[in-house]
Amino acid sequence: MLNNKTLGLKRAQLKGALVQKTRRLARIEEYIREGCKKFEKFNDDQFFVAGLALYLAEGRKTQRVVFTNSDPRIIKFMLRWFKKFFKISSDQISFYVYINEIHRNREKIVVDYWSNYLRVLLSHFKRVTFIKSVQKKIYENHNTHYGTLHFEVLKSSDLLYRIKGLIEGLLQHRMLA
Repeated sequence: MLNNKTLGLKRAQLKGALVQKTRRLARIEEYIREGCKKFEKFNDDQFFVAGLALYLAEGRKTQRVVFTNSDPRIIKFMLRWFKKFFKISSDQISFYVYINEIHRNREKIVVDYWSNYLRVLLSHFKRVTFIKSVQKKIYENHNTHYGTLHFEVLKSSDLLYRIKGLIEGLLQHRMLA
């Protein structure tokens, strides 16, 4: 049984933690406002460089154009980037979902999620790849986890060479400056 002193200490700790959380959330909100303000006038040149940098970080550099990420907003950003700067249409793209095998019973839900979020026909989605894992833990986000999406621009070897040339130009320019 807890005595009054211990209960008072626990209450003070909880109150302090709540104050810290409130301050942290307020700081995060302020940083989000700053970020949104900084990019209010996001122009095509900045969009182009941002997409190129994302491809440099997350895109395949061999054989053909492939981009992989688990953040739906990043995927949508890159699809818009390819459409705007390289005139790639949805018909030129195939989508693949990679997800842990514990989500096998959610396959349709997962593919429907990506299809709806990206406004892409289900016919553009290829097989779902289930990743085998020794770990069987079910996480809190189990029902809101949608795996990693991998999209491939079909017949894109020439586009890949073009992107690699642009990346090389970007890197060389910044190294010489």
